[in-house]
Amino acid sequence: MLRLWSALAVLITAFTLAKAQVSKLPEPPTGFQWQQLPELKAAFLKPEGWHVKHRAEGETQAYFITLEDLDKQGTFLTGLSVNSIPKVSAQTKLWAKQYARQLHERVKLDSTVTILKEWENPQPPFVMYGMQTEKKVEGGLKVRIHQLLVANEKTDRLYVITFESTATFWDAAWKIGDVLMTKFVLDEGV
Repeated sequence: MLRLWSALAVLITAFTLAKAQVSKLPEPPTGFQWQQLPELKAAFLKPEGWHVKHRAEGETQAYFITLEDLDKQGTFLTGLSVNSIPKVSAQTKLWAKQYARQLHERVKLDSTVTILKEWENPQPPFVMYGMQTEKKVEGGLKVRIHQLLVANEKTDRLYVITFESTATFWDAAWKIGDVLMTKFVLDEGV
């Protein structure tokens, strides 16, 4: 079954779609189109003119929806990344929910990170840990990061969904990032 995630501020509500097919998606907001992530049976919004890159390492799937072209630049400053880690317990000896919580807590120990806000939101079979942080990186640059750790308790899969941009560009970038981070579809069975 698919879930459409929609959030207002930090309150996230899941809606079950009538048809369990990613091809039956709601109309995207103006300036966006749905980007199918077929390996994950998921869909995320892509702003017009942005770029998509897919990478796989073992069973972990990674998608990037970015302002900058990863194929040309090799990196990005503004964009969304979606990492899907299956069989979390086989790799970490912790269930997806436990591992997500551990990762969430680990960020708090990083002295280069300032926690701006954090929250937890269970939407069975998903449990979501979220935080917005600011991190100092090389060259004194500050990066703002909005991260969701979404654990599927039914399938032992973890999704690490992150939107980031430089702190100086954040206000403009977040107008797009807020849409990307609050409207997406995940399949409960994956």
